[in-house]
Amino acid sequence: SAESGARSLAVTSTAPGEGKTLVASNIAMSLANAGQRVLLIDGDMRRPRIHSLFDQAQEPGLSNIMVGNAKASEAAGLWHLPKGDQAYAYHLGRMTTLPLTAAQVHQKGKEEVARIEAEMESRFRELGYKDGSITERYKKLEADNLYPNEPNIREKILADFTALIQANHERSLSSFLHTPKAKCIVQRIPAFQEANAAANYSSPPRDGSRPGIFRVPLRGPEFSRVGMKTLTAHEAIPGHHFQLALQVEMDSLPGFRRQNPFGQMSAYAEGWGLYAEALMAEAQPGAPGGFYTPEERLYQLQGQLLRDLRVQIDTESRYFADVIKRGNVHL
Repeated sequence: SAESGARSLAVTSTAPGEGKTLVASNIAMSLANAGQRVLLIDGDMRRPRIHSLFDQAQEPGLSNIMVGNAKASEAAGLWHLPKGDQAYAYHLGRMTTLPLTAAQVHQKGKEEVARIEAEMESRFRELGYKDGSITERYKKLEADNLYPNEPNIREKILADFTALIQANHERSLSSFLHTPKAKCIVQRIPAFQEANAAANYSSPPRDGSRPGIFRVPLRGPEFSRVGMKTLTAHEAIPGHHFQLALQVEMDSLPGFRRQNPFGQMSAYAEGWGLYAEALMAEAQPGAPGGFYTPEERLYQLQGQLLRDLRVQIDTESRYFADVIKRGNVHL
């Protein structure tokens, strides 16, 4: 599934005409719509059909790669494919729900990057971080806020995440009219999975047999505190837990809307997560400066900056033929 982060999935059968192409294509599109990067490979050497479903050339294909005569293109993005500009415009509208062109989205990304960098520059200087690039100063900030290197440190971090979930839940009672019945807990992503894993959230089942689960990688060997509050707000409370657990519990919705079997719209799902992060920075009763420390606020801004850089780079690399150079240098 999109949540579990599967690496590969083979769709096969014992005979032709049993729906392999249709099933594989729909799985790939569902995962792509859920925000996953998907490579769909047609292994049918007799009657390959997937290329025709997506209006692509048949060659180069898997057989060309197997015999070593396929060459990768230097081009990045949809712009070099037939009707690629139309495809990008369609997906841009579908994923954002906004009537904006790629050029408009690109410009908005540039403006947001400039705005966030200016705010980060000011906040870094207030904390005494005056030398180096934003990236260099952010790394120094993280290094200055490490957990001590001691036994059982991962258990300590999980306990701190649990305390943050509880604190956010208590704060939410005065701000949210509706909250889920299901509880939210934190778990470490298993060590064999966490090398390439990001923090994520798994919603509770409809029968209420388990809570919502906020899953975090704890690779180490060093652990910084500065991002924990933002991460908890985004993935747990009031972020994805409120959004997805409430959705599961709404009996008035049809099953496919409660469980998202076809994926979900990232503009809504991740938009809610970003709203939850930003809410923690707003003035609240008893916290006129919000709930972030100055260091934690910089982490939240750094996360916003990364997303707006991705907006800028995605539009450059997938739509504009002059591509990605500035974005790569910036990242």
